[in-house]
Amino acid sequence: MSSQPRAKADTPRTIVLVSCCGPKLHNPSPAADIYTSDLFRKSRRWAELHGDEWFILSAKYGVLRPDDVIAPYDETLKTKTKSEKALWNEKVTRDLRRLADGARLVVLAGKDYMGWTSYFAKVEKPLGNLPIGLRLRWLAIELAKHDKQKRG
Repeated sequence: MSSQPRAKADTPRTIVLVSCCGPKLHNPSPAADIYTSDLFRKSRRWAELHGDEWFILSAKYGVLRPDDVIAPYDETLKTKTKSEKALWNEKVTRDLRRLADGARLVVLAGKDYMGWTSYFAKVEKPLGNLPIGLRLRWLAIELAKHDKQKRG
């Protein structure tokens, strides 16, 4: 979880949602560590810097806490049927209503992982529907800005 203090006590907490992606470790591991792609690592770092909490959108499990231990899997929403995607979106919506009551939601994910967003009033999508290469570029620029500010 982020150590970033919120600006004001009365502002809603910020929850960043990062989609699962790419290769995974080969043994059961915490969800924060099992995904090994550059896109996931950069998204995770951004989430840790900008969120009060962050969670992972998993094609198999729905919403995961970073410390949830999971087994490796090979599923993506891209290959799911329309009805399977609808069930996944319903599960994510239920999970987030329980976890994120009143929070500001920021989503770092591709369009396949955003079907649930219409059920929430406060959802920001800084990456929009950018392809992976442009998402990586945006994240690299944002993380470099943070590193430069930190160095002074």
